[in-house]
Amino acid sequence: MEIKDFTRGGTVDLHGRPVFASKTGKWKACAFLVGYEAFERMAFHGIASNLVNFLTTQLHEDTISSVRNVNSWSGSVWITPILGAYVADAYLGRFWTFTVSSLIYVMGMIMLTTAVSLKSLKPTCSNGVRNKASTLQSTFFYISLYTIAIGAGGTKPNISTFGADQFDDFNPMKRS
Repeated sequence: MEIKDFTRGGTVDLHGRPVFASKTGKWKACAFLVGYEAFERMAFHGIASNLVNFLTTQLHEDTISSVRNVNSWSGSVWITPILGAYVADAYLGRFWTFTVSSLIYVMGMIMLTTAVSLKSLKPTCSNGVRNKASTLQSTFFYISLYTIAIGAGGTKPNISTFGADQFDDFNPMKRS
């Protein structure tokens, strides 16, 4: 092993050891990051675009409350990256913040799917009219949504920099 076999930017693995340039990053890792980002965007926009309709027709919230709740959730999704970036920089690092946040995001998606799929978590019908959602049903639904917002807070500020990290800036062949 020679010095030239290692990345030149000082990159280390999870154990603090220098990384072999031939065994790290590049397009394979970038493909994962682009795929993750594409699926995350589809999930977010799929939820956001249908949320007011779901809240009014399924949970029977009034339109003003539904729009306010969607805006609050959407604002949370876009403000939590400030917290996620701070946690990554000050405590966990980008990798662990991204990993833990991704798991939280997936957990929120599973909870949200459960909230809209299980009959016990959906409002019941009485004489052909749907009742308003119970406190438990609404609470579980909103906990699911805000769990997604917390997960997004750790993934959004870190995924872009991971893409750039896959290429060694100090290697002239990788710079262009």
